Amino acid sequence: MALYDAIVWTAEMDALIGTLSDAKVGVILDLAEARVRYRRKKLNLPTYRSSRAPVTVPCAGCGKESKRKYLALGRSRRLFCSLDCANAAQKKRDTDMLRYGPGWKNRRAEIRARDKNCQACGKTPEQNNHALHVHHLKPYRLGGSNHPLNLVALCDTCHHIIEALTATVLDSIQIGVSLEGSSLTITVEGVTRWQGSVAGAVCRTKAGQQKFQILAPPQSPLVGTAAKLKLP
Repeated sequence: MALYDAIVWTAEMDALIGTLSDAKVGVILDLAEARVRYRRKKLNLPTYRSSRAPVTVPCAGCGKESKRKYLALGRSRRLFCSLDCANAAQKKRDTDMLRYGPGWKNRRAEIRARDKNCQACGKTPEQNNHALHVHHLKPYRLGGSNHPLNLVALCDTCHHIIEALTATVLDSIQIGVSLEGSSLTITVEGVTRWQGSVAGAVCRTKAGQQKFQILAPPQSPLVGTAAKLKLP
């Protein structure tokens, strides 16, 4: 450390320490960051980030605003107001991995590399502040697959808008299912899509056994919901 002490520090040089990060002060003074850090510690001054006033940030889980140290902003862009919110967010991320089946993590990375930017507005991951979302065009819960043609990269804003619009349209579709004895009737928007007996029908098993199959009607205007059963 004798080499560090050999530097002649002026009052003007000392005044810069703590007003910026050690690295930036080093650039201004043409000194190594380690030498600026040594001088700051010798003067018993706090780091630049730790000396900043707390800022108000929304919780990444529930949206509740809370005061956080400025230092925390440099460590993570997803801050939570409590351990419960952080645990809930982690559980949701783990659930998403399981919900979309094996290989989802690799497929998601593949789509992000393929699209690079948001396919709706062109926003980059940097402008989105984190990696882009990968969206199922035909919802996974309605039979949409993880095939690349059914997946698209979107930013936060576009993903939320498209999810909301898709859910609104699908929720507005009137689907009726009634069973009288063994006779099943399925209607979509008041139109009977299938009607018949289901006595003895067996669905597809893991071994591939099949007594009936689900076929989408040709040129159907509905996504994932307008399907009819075809018995042998």
